[in-house]
Amino acid sequence: VINLERPAGVLVGVADPLVPYYFQICNRNRLSCYVNEASLAAFTSKANFADICQQFGIPVTPNYRLNIENQSEIASLPYPVVAKPVDAGAGVGMSVVRGPADLQGAVQKCLEVSIRKEYIVEKFMDCEDTLAYFTFVDGEVYLSAMADRYKASTQNDGSAVCIGAEYPSKHLERFLSDVYPNLKKMFRSLELKNGVLLIQFFFES
Repeated sequence: VINLERPAGVLVGVADPLVPYYFQICNRNRLSCYVNEASLAAFTSKANFADICQQFGIPVTPNYRLNIENQSEIASLPYPVVAKPVDAGAGVGMSVVRGPADLQGAVQKCLEVSIRKEYIVEKFMDCEDTLAYFTFVDGEVYLSAMADRYKASTQNDGSAVCIGAEYPSKHLERFLSDVYPNLKKMFRSLELKNGVLLIQFFFES
C-alpha cells in the first residue's frame, strides 16, 4: 500500500542547481538521499569541485581567481578564457571570452543567473573531452561507461553543442591509470554510498 500523503522518494533528474533543494526535502521528510553535506558542497560549486580535486592530485582546468576591477589582472589573462557561474549547469550563463574588453560583461552574465552570485574564470579547453559515468553501490564505486564527446564544428561564445558520443572512450586506459585511482580516493573521502554521477574530462595531447 502506497501512502500518497507521504512520498516514498524524491527524484531530481540532471538539474544541478536543484540538488541543494533536493537535499533539504529529503532531510525534512527523512527520505533516503544520494548526497550528503560534503558531497553537496563539492558537487554544487565548480570552484569547490576544482579545489577538492586538487587536494587529491586530480588535474583540473586551470582557473584564475581575480579581482574583476583590477585592469592589469584582466589584461594578463591567457585569452580565450571561459566565464561560468559556479552553480549553474548545461552551459547556462557561460561565455567564451576572447579579450579583456568582453570579460566584465561575461562576469555580469554569470552573476545574473548564479544563485550564490559567484563565478569562475577558466582556461578555454580547445581539446578532446570525454564523459565518465559512475555508479555507487553501498559505498563501492564502479566506472559504468566512458565516452568521447563530439561537438559541433562551430562555437560562438556559449557552451559547445555535443552532437554525439562514442563508447568506449579512446582515453579509457589513460584515465584508468592516471586519474581513476585518485578519483576513487576522493569519492571515499566524500562518503558517497548509493547513486550515479557524471563527470566531464578534458584530454590534452
